[in-house]
Amino acid sequence: MALNWITWPDNYVPDEPEWLQETEAAVKACPGHLWELLLEDEGTVHFHCERCPAGIDDLYPDGHEMIYFYSGNLVIDAGTHNLADEDTPRTISVSAHVVSGYNYWGEYDAEIIIEARGNEAPGPVSDSS
Repeated sequence: MALNWITWPDNYVPDEPEWLQETEAAVKACPGHLWELLLEDEGTVHFHCERCPAGIDDLYPDGHEMIYFYSGNLVIDAGTHNLADEDTPRTISVSAHVVSGYNYWGEYDAEIIIEARGNEAPGPVSDSS
C-alpha cells in the first residue's frame, strides 16, 4: 500500500466556523475579564468571564482540572465542588491568574491562582476562620 501525502500551500488557512470567529473576536475585545465560578448540581464547576464568552481555556488551555478554591466549608478541588445540590447553583466572583515556569527539577509547571474578588464572600457558606 502506497501512502499519498497531501501538502498544503504555505499560505493555507483552514476555514473556521463563523460562530468561532465571532467568539474569538468578543474575547479579544473584552476590556478586562471579570471571572466568576458557577457552582452547579452534582459538583459541576464552570469558570467564565462575566463580560464575554471567555472561559478557563482562554486563561490556560485544558485548565479545568487546575481549578482549586477554598473558603470556609466550600472546597473546589480539581474542578469539582463539595456543596450539596440544595446549596447550588451559586456564583462566586473571583480573580484569577496563571503562574508558570520551570521548577527546581527543570520540569515545566503551571498553577491557576483563584481568589474571591474584592470583599465578596461566596454566599451563605460560613467561613470558619
